Amino acid sequence: MSKKKDQDIALACYAMVSGQFARFVNSKNQYETFTWDSFPKLMVDHCRDNIFMHVTSSSIKEEHLIRATAANFGKEIATTLLERMTQ
Repeated sequence: MSKKKDQDIALACYAMVSGQFARFVNSKNQYETFTWDSFPKLMVDHCRDNIFMHVTSSSIKEEHLIRATAANFGKEIATTLLERMTQ
């Protein structure tokens, strides 16, 4: 995968995770079973499942790599946001 595509994935994940973080900071937007401990896993799934709207590939093999990379970025970004929130 190209460096450019990796950067595109990272930027899309920053946007997706930051938007969800801002949404959940308002407790009125938190559903009944929401916990901040579950946020990183939610963002793994969210980034993995929605990256196709931002980054595409004509190869199935690369598509799987894109989804896995997005999942990793989602977890990393969400974890960092939570750490900063609790400092």
